[in-house]
Amino acid sequence: ENHGAPIAENLCVLMVEDNADVGLYTSQTLEQMGFKVLWVADASSALEALAPNPESFQVVFSDISMPGMSGLELLDAIEALYPWLPVVLTTGYNDEYARIAQEEAQRFVLLQKPYSTEGLAVLLQKVVKSRLNLTAQG
Repeated sequence: ENHGAPIAENLCVLMVEDNADVGLYTSQTLEQMGFKVLWVADASSALEALAPNPESFQVVFSDISMPGMSGLELLDAIEALYPWLPVVLTTGYNDEYARIAQEEAQRFVLLQKPYSTEGLAVLLQKVVKSRLNLTAQG
């Protein structure tokens, strides 16, 4: 395995995280791994970022529990507007994680906090690859 090469070549992630410490750490780490990251603090900012050019993002990575619009509500909006865009959601709440993992498993990928950035990077890449494969088949 080549650990020197970026995990994702020019993969652009829209990251939605209201916790400044988590957002800063995760975005910097992903960028060091070769991702392009646009970090926004809430769901409405994410939708504003997507609107002019949604094709510039390959995946959305969002916290579920945020003030205002939740990650699940953001997912609904993205599915309605950009059904081709994969979404990965994350939560630190065990009960919420368990419930959502059962109910919503087909719609998006769910990652439990705390996650490792390596695990996140591999997951993001896998999600984008599987979406590209689906698009190629369809």
